[in-house]
Amino acid sequence: MDNSRREIAIIGGGPAGLRAAEVAARRGAAVTVFDAKPSVGRKFLVAGRSGLNLTNSADFETFLAQYSGRDFPVERWREYLKDFDNYHLSDWAAELGVDTFAASSGKVFPFSKKAAPLLRRWVLRLRELGVVFRMKHQWTGLAKQPDGRIQIDCLQGDQPVQARFDAVVLAMGGASWPQTGSTGSWVSILEAQGVEVVPLAAANCGWECDWSPETRAQIEGKPLQNLKLSANGRTLTGELVATRYGFEGTPLYTLGRELRRMASPVIEIDFKPTLLKRGSLQKWSPRVAIFIKRPACVGN
Repeated sequence: MDNSRREIAIIGGGPAGLRAAEVAARRGAAVTVFDAKPSVGRKFLVAGRSGLNLTNSADFETFLAQYSGRDFPVERWREYLKDFDNYHLSDWAAELGVDTFAASSGKVFPFSKKAAPLLRRWVLRLRELGVVFRMKHQWTGLAKQPDGRIQIDCLQGDQPVQARFDAVVLAMGGASWPQTGSTGSWVSILEAQGVEVVPLAAANCGWECDWSPETRAQIEGKPLQNLKLSANGRTLTGELVATRYGFEGTPLYTLGRELRRMASPVIEIDFKPTLLKRGSLQKWSPRVAIFIKRPACVGN
C-alpha cells in the first residue's frame, strides 16, 4: 500500500456510510467499511418496499427549507447541501444506471421503484474504487494512539479485532430499526469516551393516537388527501394515511419536532381547507383536534 494514502475506517454500512466511503475513496483514501450485519444497506432495502423515495424535485430554496428549524438555522444547511443537492442526487443515481422520475407530489423515485438494483450497483462501484468491506464486525470502541492514529475495536463473532486508521467516520444511524442494525448501542460507547450525546428522539415516523375499534375499522389504511395540519403554531399541507395505531405522512413527520415540544401533543386537521360556502366568500373548514400520544418508533 502507498504509505502516502490516508487510511479511513467507516463504521456503519447504511447510505451515509456508503456515501462517505465513496467520497473518501474518490479522493484517494484507502477505505474500510465495518458493519455488524452480514451485508450493507439493510434499512435502505426496507425503504425500497414503499417505492424508495430518494429525494424531492422542489427548487433548492423550497427543498432547503425542509431541513431548517428553530435549533438548526437554514444557512447551516445551505452550506452542507450546496455542493450536493436534490438534483445532484438524481444525477448520481443516473450515473449508476438508475433513472428516476418525479411524481406529482414532487417525490423522486427510481423507475423500478426498487432499492436492490441501485444498492447492488453502488456496492460494485465502491469495490471498483478499492473500498474494503468488513461485515459481521460489531464496533465496540476506539482510542487515540500515541502516534496520532485511531484504534478501533470490534467483535467478529466471539473474536476481538483491532485495527488502526488515520481517521474514523461514524455513520451508525439511530435506534429505530434494530433488525437492520440501527440499535443505538453506539451511544454508550461515545459517552464512555466523554462525548456528550443528544438523547435519541423519534424523527420521520408516524404518531400514535387512540382510535376506537369502530373508527379503526373504517379508516385503517385509507389516504386522507389535501389536508391542512397545524401543531404548536406551525401549519403544513399534504396527505396522511390512517394506520392501526395512528397516522403516517410527510406533513406529520415534519411537525414531529413541534409535537415533541408540546406537553400534550395535539394536531389540528382541516379536512377541507379550500372548500367555500355556497354564495359566500367565507371559507368553511371542518376541523378536528386530535390528541397524539407518542411517536411510533424509538428514534433516529
